[in-house]
Amino acid sequence: MKTNHIVLCALFTATACSVAEPPDANDAPFPEAAAEKAELIEKGLSDTPAQVAAPTPPPRATEFRVGAAARKLVPSGVINRRPEHFDLGNKPLPRLQFATVDTPAETAKLRKRVNGFMSGTTWAGAQIEEAALDVSQGLLQIRIPEKAGFAFANPESGAFTIKRPIGEERRSSIRDAAEAVAVSLDAVANAGLLELAPKESLEVLGVTARMHGGSSESAKQEGEAVAYRVLLGRAYGGVPVIGPPTMVTLDSAGQLSAFRKGWRDIVGESGRVAVVGQSVADSRRDQLMSSRLALKHNRCGYIEDPDAGALQGSPGVGCVYTYLNPAASDPLQREVEDWVNLADDAAALPLRGSKAL
Repeated sequence: MKTNHIVLCALFTATACSVAEPPDANDAPFPEAAAEKAELIEKGLSDTPAQVAAPTPPPRATEFRVGAAARKLVPSGVINRRPEHFDLGNKPLPRLQFATVDTPAETAKLRKRVNGFMSGTTWAGAQIEEAALDVSQGLLQIRIPEKAGFAFANPESGAFTIKRPIGEERRSSIRDAAEAVAVSLDAVANAGLLELAPKESLEVLGVTARMHGGSSESAKQEGEAVAYRVLLGRAYGGVPVIGPPTMVTLDSAGQLSAFRKGWRDIVGESGRVAVVGQSVADSRRDQLMSSRLALKHNRCGYIEDPDAGALQGSPGVGCVYTYLNPAASDPLQREVEDWVNLADDAAALPLRGSKAL
C-alpha cells in the first residue's frame, strides 16, 4: 500500500493544494555531501534553474563551534564531525526504542514547526489557515496566504520536511562551512525544529555549497556560493546511529529555506543487546565483496532503516561496509554496500523495518 503523508501546504496563490508529495523536477541540482547517499536527501533548492559548478570541498575540520542558541541542542558548544570508522567492540549496548507516531499529535507538532520555521525568515507574521481534510488520502492541507511552500510528515516514522521558495539568489552571506554549521544550528534551535533524547547528540556529516558560476566573452568568472546545506547525523551514548540524516538548507541571506528531519525519535531504552565478537562478525560479511572489492569505509553503530515509510520499533546494531566497484559502468553502481547484523540474536533485532500495511 502506498505510504500516506500528513501534508501542510503553504500556498501563495488560490490554486488548490496538491495532495501528492510536491515534485522538485524544476529545482536546480545541489551537490550532495559525500557522507550520505544521494537518494536519502531531497534534491533542489530553488524554483529557478541555475548554473552549478563543482563545490569547493569544505575544510576537513573535526569539530565546529556553535552559537548561544544552539546550546539547547549542543550543550558543550562544540559539535563533532562523524568519524569515517567506528569500532563497536563487543560490549552489550542498550536496546533503543523509537517513538510510535500518533497522527493527530504529529499534525499539531508539524503546524507548530512550520510557525517556528517561518518565524526566523521573511515569512514572519504569516498566518496559517487550515483547509479541508482529505480523508481519502489521509492528508491535512494548510494554506499560508500570499506565499508558496510546503510541509509534510510521514506517519510511519515521523520524518518531516518544510520548504519554501528562495527567490533571487546572490552571493551568500555565509563565509565558510564552519559558519554554515553555526548559523544552521542556531536557526534550528530558535525555530524548535529538533528535540533530542537525554543521551542523544548531534554530529556533522557534511557541508555543501550551492555554486553559481558563468563565463563572459573576455574571461571566465569564478563561481560563488549562493546557498549552503548542512547534513546532520546523531549518536546515542557516543555510538553513531547510521540512517537517514537531517538536512538544513540556508538561502543567500543565511535564513532557513528548507529543513528535513529524516530520523525517528528515540524515546528510551528497553534491555540490552549482546554484540558478537570479531570472528562471528567477519563470518557474517559478504565474502565475495570482501575478497574482490576495495573497502572504502565501514560505519558501525545503531542501524536505522533509511526508508521513512518502514515500521521500525528499535534500531538494529551492525555495520555498513561500503566497497568500490570499478567495473561498474553506471556511476551510481560504483559503490556497493554490505549490511552486517552484529546483534547476537540477529533475527530478533533486524537492521530493517517492516513495510506499512
